[in-house]
Amino acid sequence: MSTETTRLHGSTSADLLAIPVIMLGFHPRESCVVLGVCGSRVEFCARMDLDWFTSGFTFGDVAEQLEHAISACEGCAIAVLAYSADPEAALVAIEELVGVIGEEDVAEALVTDGDRFWYAYPGLLLPPEGISYSYASSNFAAQAVYSGLNVTASREDAVAEVQPPDPAALAGIEEAVAQSVRRTAALTGEQRWGLLAHLMDSPSALGAKAVDFAVLLQEEEHFAEVLARLNSETAPRLRKRLAEARRSSCPAIAANVVSLLTLACWLDGEGAQQSDCLGQLEDLDAQHPLMRVLSRMHKQAIPPSRWDE
Repeated sequence: MSTETTRLHGSTSADLLAIPVIMLGFHPRESCVVLGVCGSRVEFCARMDLDWFTSGFTFGDVAEQLEHAISACEGCAIAVLAYSADPEAALVAIEELVGVIGEEDVAEALVTDGDRFWYAYPGLLLPPEGISYSYASSNFAAQAVYSGLNVTASREDAVAEVQPPDPAALAGIEEAVAQSVRRTAALTGEQRWGLLAHLMDSPSALGAKAVDFAVLLQEEEHFAEVLARLNSETAPRLRKRLAEARRSSCPAIAANVVSLLTLACWLDGEGAQQSDCLGQLEDLDAQHPLMRVLSRMHKQAIPPSRWDE
């Protein structure tokens, strides 16, 4: 979701379970979520798969990220929430998270299957029959609609915008990239800078010109210019243009585009897209110059406001 502050009002456990839907921009399923709340403000919202603790690498990564996020908002109340069709499995995941965070630091632990919710205690869900719950009937749901907040049905829907092109379309995209390389090479340096500025500042979709944006970003000076332009104010627009360029990129030119897109997603508060793009960049070029700083920001849960500072 956007980093722009939106005020919503809630006071119940059901409202607490609805917060991640708003913060993440999608309905978490088979997921654990950790919230850090200071007063009436949600300082951080971290989501992981329900079985996050089954992998040694994932366990350490999650523990490190949570440690940084919690230490960065001293005095926050911590809530641990699990969303699963299997409440007993969710309870196990909750217990693992509470063990990492520390039982004394967790103010609330809840499990929901989407129709009911339970308070989670060591080895126990109470009340046994659960309490009626649905996001649609929560206080936040109506407020979110009124505020114009977009919520998708799943994480897959939330990250669809930043996915690479369909493999079936790759041959056509490679040809479009080759044509763009020839076309932009025929321009003077001044003309290429002018085209880059036009594509960056475009308030509307780039369409067929998105491939030109991707190709121009292969030049070090152009890449550096977009990097310098990215901040919390420009990120919403540039994220959309970079997502178009991603869908118009073949693997040979995708790394620069994806690295900038990862940064734009982080600055625009699109956490699911940021995580997905970071995984894409690791597959494309794990040694990319931006990879280390992007990974550090993600693992240490550094807030986007730090970039503008």
